[in-house]
Amino acid sequence: MVDGPALVARSAPPTALRARAEDKATAQGIITYFGTYLVRESDRAIAIPIGGRSFPHWKGADQKRIVAITGDQLKLTAPIAVGTAEVVCKRAQ
Repeated sequence: MVDGPALVARSAPPTALRARAEDKATAQGIITYFGTYLVRESDRAIAIPIGGRSFPHWKGADQKRIVAITGDQLKLTAPIAVGTAEVVCKRAQ
């Protein structure tokens, strides 16, 4: 399996690899991953065995997110080394 930049580097023309400083700064602040999400209703969490990722240290890792749904918002909370990280998604109207 090929992840992230390796796939782009082999398939994109050289001019497509030249990014503006703003684009680079944005990309450096993003972590992406995918995998099969397992819903665990008993502890209001989802487990994510990481299938692919942009963050190298997550290779083969299992991630856990605490899930909270309030009205039209979904909040995912994850423990990290310096506290917690939260992602809030709002339902589109």
